Amino acid sequence: MDIQMPVMNGFEATRQILALAPDLPVIGQTAHVFALELEHCLAAGMVGHIVKPIDPDALVALVLRHVKTRDDR
Repeated sequence: MDIQMPVMNGFEATRQILALAPDLPVIGQTAHVFALELEHCLAAGMVGHIVKPIDPDALVALVLRHVKTRDDR
């Protein structure tokens, strides 16, 4: 979820999505590296965040931490 979107920011979009799909893991995406930004992501219901420019290996590792495997179903 991009944090800084026009019209509705990523925090509010995440809250609205999670109201419809509470088990959906949402990962924040931002250019801000501050710890406060991670706290805001978690407070909105996100499971974590990744900083731009995105490191593909870090993104895959983060997604794998939160995705359900076939064995988890």
